[in-house]
Amino acid sequence: MMQLLFLLSMIFQTTTSSVRILVADAQGQPMSKIRVSLVLYEFVSTAGKTEAREIFSEHCATDANGECTIQIGETSGILRGRIDLGKYGGRDIIWPGGALTAPVLVDIEAGRVKGTEAGAYDFQEQDGGIPIQKSVPWIVIWIGLLAVGSIVVLIYLKARKEHA
Repeated sequence: MMQLLFLLSMIFQTTTSSVRILVADAQGQPMSKIRVSLVLYEFVSTAGKTEAREIFSEHCATDANGECTIQIGETSGILRGRIDLGKYGGRDIIWPGGALTAPVLVDIEAGRVKGTEAGAYDFQEQDGGIPIQKSVPWIVIWIGLLAVGSIVVLIYLKARKEHA
């Protein structure tokens, strides 16, 4: 029974998440007093249209070391978001929650962030759009129902055995 409870706690585990942002110029010199915004979002599908919905937004300013940290709080699952440096642009981030350190290099001459965290994969459009599965994942639902049913049966049999 304890193993079952442990397994369930691992599946539904939450973690405290934060992002430590390190802003530097192309030569690696820290950039202070840069306003950094962090926006987290999730994808939702309504009426056959998929769109990103903002679920968290916060900002901070870099210190003399080019660092600032944004506390997010309790999260679970994969987090998607964007670090924005205002006039310099930003970069996309995706991580499984917890503490993330995100270095951001700025090309001062070009006036923009160098590179992005999330480039396009082979199956994505060049603009880096994230494909969304539009159909219901029936196999996942079926496996989930089977697992829940198995757990209920095991608990029932154990309880029946203890009361017999």
